[in-house]
Order: sequence, then C-alpha cells, then structure tokens
Amino acid sequence: MVLKAGKILTSKGIKVVYTRQDDTYVGLDERTTMANLLNAAIFVSVHNNANVSSAPSGTETYCYYPLSDPELYMQKEERYNLAKRLQEALVDKLGRIDRGVKQANLAVLRESQMPSALVEMVFISNPAEEKLLQKASFLDLGSQA
Repeated sequence: MVLKAGKILTSKGIKVVYTRQDDTYVGLDERTTMANLLNAAIFVSVHNNANVSSAPSGTETYCYYPLSDPELYMQKEERYNLAKRLQEALVDKLGRIDRGVKQANLAVLRESQMPSALVEMVFISNPAEEKLLQKASFLDLGSQA
C-alpha cells in the first residue's frame, strides 16, 4: 500500500523517500535518522495494529508533541494536523471504525525532527481486517488516502 501511495504522490510531483521497499527490517533509529538527514518535510510511518484479542478493529493515527520537548512542542499544530488529515482520509477511504488521533511517545515520532505521524491501518489480529489486507482493492483505497 505504501509503495502505491508513493507512486501516486510522485506522479503529483512530490518527492518520496522510503525507509525500505521490501520486507527488509530497518530499525526505528535508522528510519528517523534517514528522515532527519534528508531534512524531510514530513515523516509518515505506516503499520498494522495487533492485539492479543481478535475483537479490536479500526484505524488510528498517532502524533507526539510533549511540552517537555520544546522542539517537538513547537510543531504541535503541524504534527496534530498531519495525523488528523491522515486519519480522516483513511477512515473515509477504508470505511473502518474511527479509533481517532492519539498522542503517544513512540520512537519514530519522538526522534523525528519534522512533523510526523504513525498510522495503524487496521488490526491484523482481527480476522475480518486481516482478510481485507489480502485484497488489492483495499490496498488501493488505502494508498489513495
């Protein structure tokens, strides 16, 4: 889905840099270091959520701007608005439960120097949502958000 989204953005003249383009593991530190060195305008990390219970479902997006970190707190509006727009677009396109925009001290959000957001598309631990991830049409919708 991310690769498809990247193609859409590139076709609109937006430069996209991926931390990886296959299933190679790239550490959290390496992801944000890459974005910081490139002086990226924004950083978006896309994931699938999981839970020990198969019941939870839906889409949620995280941002981070603690008052204790003045550099991140100065980006409060940009960080929140990025997360909010991603959340709204994904819920609209994917039609999943809106679990909202939340703030969390996650490594990729804490270490990125630019406005950033972490998206949890759906719950891979939920059988219905896991099946959706296997459908090209669902991935296409997600890439359009």
